[in-house]
Amino acid sequence: MEFKIPAPIQINGKPYSQSEMVVFIVRHDRRFQREAAKARLGQAILDAFETARGGVVMLDAEAGELLKEAVERPTCGWIFRGRKTVVDGKPQLQRFHVPTIEFLPLIDPIANAT
Repeated sequence: MEFKIPAPIQINGKPYSQSEMVVFIVRHDRRFQREAAKARLGQAILDAFETARGGVVMLDAEAGELLKEAVERPTCGWIFRGRKTVVDGKPQLQRFHVPTIEFLPLIDPIANAT
């Protein structure tokens, strides 16, 4: 399976790349946490992003299918939806919502890859 890495999207005024999304999913989605074999596939996915040439990621079929499944329905979401702020001298986590439609430019190249 191979696909081209798209341009980052903007979330809360900051760029968010496909590789950041994939790293978040591989590190937090339950699919990659339940057994060592899937953790190894997760590592292979991360390695493929690090070694992508010309912006093209290449994965074997098993890693590609697991990544497709995970980006379509992540158990952890597509991004950490919180931001630490300080209110009255105390750190607090403020949650924000990002509509799923915003992630489609990052999801679709993976979901449609062959």
